[in-house]
Amino acid sequence: MNYRQQITRTQLKGYGISYYQAKAVTKNLVPIGQEKRTNVYYLPDAIASIKEYLAKPQIKEKTRQSLIAVLPKLIQQLDNVTSMIFGNGTDPELSELSKNLLLQVTKTEQSLTKAKAQVATLQGKYKQ
Repeated sequence: MNYRQQITRTQLKGYGISYYQAKAVTKNLVPIGQEKRTNVYYLPDAIASIKEYLAKPQIKEKTRQSLIAVLPKLIQQLDNVTSMIFGNGTDPELSELSKNLLLQVTKTEQSLTKAKAQVATLQGKYKQ
């Protein structure tokens, strides 16, 4: 599964919001699938839903602070890498090395994102 574009309520809880807040934020979202018995949501939809929830004037300040603190962590999880064309350079060896470096950085970022998602899942499951 693509860990860069999905999130669960348990992961939201692991990132620092309560289960009630995670449920309220994802209540209107359509799950894109299931992982075991857990609904999986599209990450950009969850971010948009949090922003909509923050726009409500009646939410408490503590809730607002926890949701604002979670937003940068979620935005960081998004896949925002732009592919580049490396064949147009004057030095073909340098172009090939640049291409390989970008591929390795992308793989490393994907592994790191997957690990962060797994940590958030575990923290969400075992958080008191």
